[in-house]
Amino acid sequence: MSSLDAYPGYAGVPFAELAAVDRGAQGSFGPADRIDPYWSMMWSSSHGGPIIDWRSLHVDEQIRDAGISFSRQRKAPRRTPQDAIALLGRRNPRIDYLATINLWRMVSGEHLAALRGQPSLNASRSDDVDVLYDAGLIQRGRALYAGQYLPDYPEFFRPSPDAASTFPDMRYAQWLGATLGGSGINGHQYSRHNLLATELSLRAAEMCPLHSVLGESASEWSRVFHPDLSPNQYRASDAVWLRQDGLKIAVELTAAASPAAQTKINQFADLIARDPSKSVIVVFVMAPDISSDRASELSRVIRRAIKQSSRSSMNRVLTNVASRISIVRWSDWFPSPGLVSKEFVGLRARRCLDGENWSEVDLLDPFQVPFDGADSPETQQTLDNVEMVRGAPHWMCRRPAADSFSGLIRERAGL
Repeated sequence: MSSLDAYPGYAGVPFAELAAVDRGAQGSFGPADRIDPYWSMMWSSSHGGPIIDWRSLHVDEQIRDAGISFSRQRKAPRRTPQDAIALLGRRNPRIDYLATINLWRMVSGEHLAALRGQPSLNASRSDDVDVLYDAGLIQRGRALYAGQYLPDYPEFFRPSPDAASTFPDMRYAQWLGATLGGSGINGHQYSRHNLLATELSLRAAEMCPLHSVLGESASEWSRVFHPDLSPNQYRASDAVWLRQDGLKIAVELTAAASPAAQTKINQFADLIARDPSKSVIVVFVMAPDISSDRASELSRVIRRAIKQSSRSSMNRVLTNVASRISIVRWSDWFPSPGLVSKEFVGLRARRCLDGENWSEVDLLDPFQVPFDGADSPETQQTLDNVEMVRGAPHWMCRRPAADSFSGLIRERAGL
């Protein structure tokens, strides 16, 4: 079908029919139990939807130093940052909670409970979350609309920009587990965007036969593509999902037809054309503001940019870039609140192979989207490594056996 807008989309079924992960593994916070950030107006910005009121330890300290007292609803920290750091411990699960927040860059309490399988993390006053906050490692926020807090929304968490100053006080194992060896927070944080990307990836982990799903902090292009390709070190996808055979699916949430989105599509096309491993594909998930009337414009601009970028040079045509860039509408996968299309299980999307017509493709089907490097040592190493990423859904993680490392490594890594 040549026009993506003319396609009627897919029918939906209740989440429970497709959720493959046991509710207990999610801490009873499955997809049907969580607030839907897309359909609940959290994604609406153009018509004044809810905003998130963020709180940070740094500002708390300034308020306290100014002699201003906190209200009963806005309590001051109960411990010093140094005392909080001491409570993290070497093998304490709080490091896993911090790693989860850092990996996804923003999560709700419901997300944190589901990703770690701990219902208490969505409690109004979780001591584990309090410790991370009192250490200055995270910020916490509440949904606010017209000057009123919305009690039905969960609490939200994101890494603190001031966290880097705390890292020197952490043990090496704590720092490594929480940051994946990075420097901490990089780039801008967009609350609505990060929240929707986390929810989308969590649903994919719950309903699709994927090997793993990783958040933005592990989706930097310098990690996704081979360094020999010299990818833009300041670019990152919203998430990366790994197929069972090791093919990496870079996920890009797109809400507006901006020049930046078109530039990113062209940069992707360039990297894909130069990548001899053919180990990366990208899917652009178009998620326009539900209160906006520009959904058709977004679709038109993204489609045109993909067509042009994938066929802008002979090398891109010969390397079949068009077969590895696809698009899908949020409403194709999730047509209404509480519903998911059965096509989501195979990640049904559309691509334009001939420069004119858009055809359906199941991104998880190795016959429709083949990957020849599945058995390579590099791919097998990647599959092993991602299972040890703290912050990924806990049912997709495993810990290395301590006795497989030397004493020095065990000491430094906290095993």
